[in-house]
Amino acid sequence: EAVSSFFFLPLLILIGAVALYFLTSFIDDSFPLNPAFLDWLIEPAGTETYRTVLATIAGSMVTIAGLVVPITIVVLQLSSQQYSSSLVRAFMRDRLTQFSLGIFFATFVYSLLALTQLPTEGNGQLPWASIISAILLSLLSISILILFIHRIARLILPYNIAARAAADFKRTAGRLFNQRLGKDVSFLANLRNADDLSPG
Repeated sequence: EAVSSFFFLPLLILIGAVALYFLTSFIDDSFPLNPAFLDWLIEPAGTETYRTVLATIAGSMVTIAGLVVPITIVVLQLSSQQYSSSLVRAFMRDRLTQFSLGIFFATFVYSLLALTQLPTEGNGQLPWASIISAILLSLLSISILILFIHRIARLILPYNIAARAAADFKRTAGRLFNQRLGKDVSFLANLRNADDLSPG
């Protein structure tokens, strides 16, 4: 259950990246922008320059996802041996972790799709909406990476581990108490009904 829920949000973000690509492709085909209009945001360059930029973004996202996440899991496993085995479970259930993984792979997939949209000839119309979206996604990914590292650092702090264990114990004890209380109430209600139906 934890594994299946861990991949749900990243998969949803990945589908959103594909949908964003089709949206920006439609914008580029229907409303081509003048490069001079974008001087304040991005300096116009040739097709090969943007091809290199998109390829660099895609490669860096794969590197981040391929190195940071496995190293984080190793750190959590080592910490769980010393503190609590619930660390890995808390890592997999954390929404920021799932969102981070989804953003990394979404940026990678979007950059690859945007690469296919670049013209083969140097004088072709550049997909400005797709290029700008890929750059903004890369900036978002870097910001999320900083938050991801901060969250992991807080996750393995001893007092946070103790607080999380206490919250899990309280939640489990409350659920068991409510189940037991419900059974007792049901049993008393059955006894009361039986007394009402008995001949006076």
